[in-house]
Amino acid sequence: AVGLWPSANWFEREVWDMFGVRFSGHPNLMRLLLYEEFVGHPLRKDYPIDRRQPLIGPAQ
Repeated sequence: AVGLWPSANWFEREVWDMFGVRFSGHPNLMRLLLYEEFVGHPLRKDYPIDRRQPLIGPAQ
């Protein structure tokens, strides 16, 4: 959808980041809200509630 509607870029990246939905043909599907090393997609129903991960990524 990014090719048709450029503003869909951030929406698709956010949906992938939180839910794990992959959009075909997306040119830059990388994390938007979480850091790259974050494991999983926290808004999915199968994401463990008791899972502990740092809220910020490793220091550069």
